[in-house]
Amino acid sequence: MGNPPMFANIERLIRNIFIGNVPKIPEEKRNQYISAVDMAPTILQAAGAYWGSSKFGLGTSIFSKDKSLIQRLGQKKYNRYMSAPSKMYQSFY
Repeated sequence: MGNPPMFANIERLIRNIFIGNVPKIPEEKRNQYISAVDMAPTILQAAGAYWGSSKFGLGTSIFSKDKSLIQRLGQKKYNRYMSAPSKMYQSFY
């Protein structure tokens, strides 16, 4: 099977759509990368939750103007940071 040559140069992305009475996404964030950790604060804000910040854990809501971790670090550094071993995480096993 594999990838046919006509699809070799296509960048595959996941698009998330929020339908309903949700906050407006800032223009500068409309086509920016976000990570899975950004989804929790985003969904909470879309549901109307408010906790005094746009951050929740390591994530940042896409509805805020604050930069997310992946935007601040860049994709390569973010991936390295998230893949690093954690003594606390390892202690769970």
